[in-house]
Amino acid sequence: MRFIKALVLLIVFFFGLLFFVQNGDVLGKQMVLSFTLYLAPPWTSVELPFYFVVIVAFAVGMLLGIFYLFMDRMRLHSELRRTRKSAAAAQSEATALKAEVGALKEAAKAKEQAPRPVFGE
Repeated sequence: MRFIKALVLLIVFFFGLLFFVQNGDVLGKQMVLSFTLYLAPPWTSVELPFYFVVIVAFAVGMLLGIFYLFMDRMRLHSELRRTRKSAAAAQSEATALKAEVGALKEAAKAKEQAPRPVFGE
């Protein structure tokens, strides 16, 4: 499975590199990003090549994905810990109940084997 994952990652990397090489003239164009709020003055960036914007957007997307997966893993880890704790409590309760049933069986057996007093003799 690791081999397949590595192969897929290598193929994706190859096609990404091929995309950048074949579209170098378009991706190399300079662009200015701007952000305007109604009450604030507009914010503008310095001139950036388009490929830089694409790479930064890709990196931000990767970081957000990693953060999401990390948070999901933490949630699953805490759920697993809670479930293990509950299973351990149920196991100890089952052991205690088995011991109690064993003690009751022994008491019933001892009661059956005990000599019964005869009344009226």
